[in-house]
Amino acid sequence: MQENHYRLLDVPFSATRKEITSAYRTAMRRWHPDQFRGSDMAQAEEYAKRLNLAYSVLSDPHKREEYDRSIRVDALQDQIMERYVAGYGNWNVGGRGPLPADAPRRSMTTRERREQRASDRNAFRSMIVSFAMLLVLGLILLAMFSLLNSAFSLFS
Repeated sequence: MQENHYRLLDVPFSATRKEITSAYRTAMRRWHPDQFRGSDMAQAEEYAKRLNLAYSVLSDPHKREEYDRSIRVDALQDQIMERYVAGYGNWNVGGRGPLPADAPRRSMTTRERREQRASDRNAFRSMIVSFAMLLVLGLILLAMFSLLNSAFSLFS
């Protein structure tokens, strides 16, 4: 499976050439290998190569059209999965945070944060209710066991 150049540059599929160029320059400023040392530099060089490839494909209209055809199905599936199953990944070079290609995440909107808090509250409530129900069930079983034990001791 080939790499998604749109995700690597963090641009939408409908991005203009100007937006692609801007995203490429921003990413290269952030991840240029000259800003790193040691093993981090090797990782940054590899990432810069991937950025260069993505830019060369997406900036050329003919290459982009061919690329779009080849990844259309994969891209749609990735968009759906990214929306419903948040991406994982935490590659941290020099404390600069995750790479966009490995963990493509945008910041949550106010509405999404509110929905996330509501979802967290509902999950917490469900856990508390489940725990309470199990506790009550355990107490009922304990009471029934003690009643049965006392009933058997009376008849013996």
